[in-house]
Amino acid sequence: MKALIADDNDNLRSDMIYVVREICPNALIIEVANFKDATAQMDIKDNGFDLFIIDARLDGDDPKFVYQGMLIAQKAITSNPNSTIILISALFEHLENQSINDRFFILDKGIGYLDTLHNICLEVFNSLELKSESSKPINKQTINFFVSYAHEDDELNEKLLKHLKQYLNIAKDYNFTVWRDTDIVVGANWREQIQVAIDNCHFGLLLVSPTFLYRDYIHENELPLLLEKGAIPIALRPHLFDGNLDLRGLEHQQFFIYKNKSFQECRGNDQCNFAHELFQKIIKKIEANN
Repeated sequence: MKALIADDNDNLRSDMIYVVREICPNALIIEVANFKDATAQMDIKDNGFDLFIIDARLDGDDPKFVYQGMLIAQKAITSNPNSTIILISALFEHLENQSINDRFFILDKGIGYLDTLHNICLEVFNSLELKSESSKPINKQTINFFVSYAHEDDELNEKLLKHLKQYLNIAKDYNFTVWRDTDIVVGANWREQIQVAIDNCHFGLLLVSPTFLYRDYIHENELPLLLEKGAIPIALRPHLFDGNLDLRGLEHQQFFIYKNKSFQECRGNDQCNFAHELFQKIIKKIEANN
């Protein structure tokens, strides 16, 4: 990934570089601090930038400089039609963060904007990786895994799986197939379909919460089989490990947590980091079993 980061504030520019490096350590980053240097980069024929992060007030808060960053963004749209442009400034503080289209974003430089910046950059990186992988011969091992969860936790489950799938989709050596009971065909025998899915999976992900532990069906029909397969219990919500809860046979299992927190307790980038470390654990588990 090649990125141009243009901001006259050294600290903010460093924060933006950190976000990109966190996602793509090998990214080629060109950083500029003024309109003149940014224009010079844009004037290079076939500059090959995949990502532009530009402060709208590129040369300070003087009103005559208000539109300089916007001019660079306009050049980027014209000269790099397949790139992603992120325009950042308090100039737009009366607007909500928004996507003009799938390639042009406006972000208000307020609290939490780095989290939004991180998510957009991650999507750009994933898109580039998928494009790169699609040009290579496909010779990946298919890995099926079964997601066991309580429906009362649907919203939290969806959020975790959305973050996790961003990494699963670009795994170098594996094609992942995720199965959960939302895949059951309407009118089919749901108990049979769950049984078949468990039989065919390589391992299970247990999204553990107090509600999950309370469900007798999970305890009686899913947990015994998935533990035999080699399941990964994940602390979806906080719960006690002090011996006062019935963990339904999971008390001797190593739960996945991030910084001693359940997924629900993580905020902002830590939710992405939770999913990234979980992805790494999944890869290690597969490699250990191969």
